[in-house]
Amino acid sequence: MFTRKALCYSFTIMLAVAIGACGEEKKNLSESGSGKSSHNAGADCMYCHAGKYAGTVFLSATCCITATTNPVVVIKEASGAVIEIVTDNSGNFYTQRGDPSGGYTATIKGNTIGMITKPTGGACSSKGCHDGAPTPLVYIN
Repeated sequence: MFTRKALCYSFTIMLAVAIGACGEEKKNLSESGSGKSSHNAGADCMYCHAGKYAGTVFLSATCCITATTNPVVVIKEASGAVIEIVTDNSGNFYTQRGDPSGGYTATIKGNTIGMITKPTGGACSSKGCHDGAPTPLVYIN
């Protein structure tokens, strides 16, 4: 039988492990690319990871199938800087380069992704951005 002290001790250990795991997830991204793989396609990457730009490329504006042919996402920042990001084998793209705070456009295989408002962050798959609900997913055709 567990005593109250043993239960409190067990709970404290579980809480410490959970907090440690969450902190581990908040790590910086390097950069996506061909031959690399990641997880949680379609989710808001920057909910757990730090980065400048991140998202998932899909095959169409409404389809849930990710593009695994490593298309290139071309970001054109308001400053004139151009950043090319190769998607990974999961259909995700992410980078530490750039500064999304001034606004930008994104183009994938000639398809420029429309922005309803001036973007100030690079979490493309975040709620209210390109999550498929109010605006189309980031897609290639």
